[in-house]
Amino acid sequence: MELQAKCPFRAFAEIRLGARSLEVSEAGLNARDRGSLLHIVLEQVWSSLVTQAALKALSDDELRAVIRAGIEGAFRHKYHKGAFEDAFEREIRLIEADRIETLVSQWLLLEKTRSPFTVESQEQTRRVTIGALQFDARIDRVDRLESGREVILDYKTGEATTDQWEGQRPDSPQVPIYAIAHDQPIAAVAFARISTESCEFEGIAQQANALPDVAAGDVAARLAEWRLVFEKLAEEFMKGDARVDPKTFPATCAFCQLQPLCRIAPEQEVPLAMVGAD
Repeated sequence: MELQAKCPFRAFAEIRLGARSLEVSEAGLNARDRGSLLHIVLEQVWSSLVTQAALKALSDDELRAVIRAGIEGAFRHKYHKGAFEDAFEREIRLIEADRIETLVSQWLLLEKTRSPFTVESQEQTRRVTIGALQFDARIDRVDRLESGREVILDYKTGEATTDQWEGQRPDSPQVPIYAIAHDQPIAAVAFARISTESCEFEGIAQQANALPDVAAGDVAARLAEWRLVFEKLAEEFMKGDARVDPKTFPATCAFCQLQPLCRIAPEQEVPLAMVGAD
């Protein structure tokens, strides 16, 4: 859905043809690696805590131990045995571990200010059917409030606003798609923004005080609007719409490396790998 919204040709090339850009080697951890590690740490921390009450009951030292255990578990999960054995890589790991510990500690301070909640699921994949299109959608976390309603959260380490859910071609459709497939009453849907600049929730809430500083709104009405938007995008994809039609040129193309195929900017040649479709 995201690719179809960005550019129909990109959805066609990446999903139907299996076109992929070549990976660029970087020293140390790239932005994707850092974001992935933070996601895994938060998953492990909340797998240990489960409830906000358990979070609040821990002393500072006990919470620090939980976070550090999550960091160690995340590095073991993401990297095979033997990684980070030379001095350079060990130093990178230590720096990243310190960064993540600081971020997670700041984030959990915000979580303590919320209304009571229980973490219902993490990294859950749900089968979504929109029109004739079926696909799997995964969301970072779902919390259950005391009211029984649930909060759908998507962790973001970069810029993220609800403007990305707007219009006929939303920039970041993951949360809306998961929300329309959710089978429980929804209290709020939100980005959980975690960065050195700020830790905050950005979203909409059906239930007042569902999340700090997230204003109440008509979530049910938004779900109906989103369904219409995604039904149209799904229909276009199923009909084979493969127009070279970036949502906003050249901004939409800035992080796409399919120019050798679409030829929208032939002077910007980028290496491309073609991988057979599944």
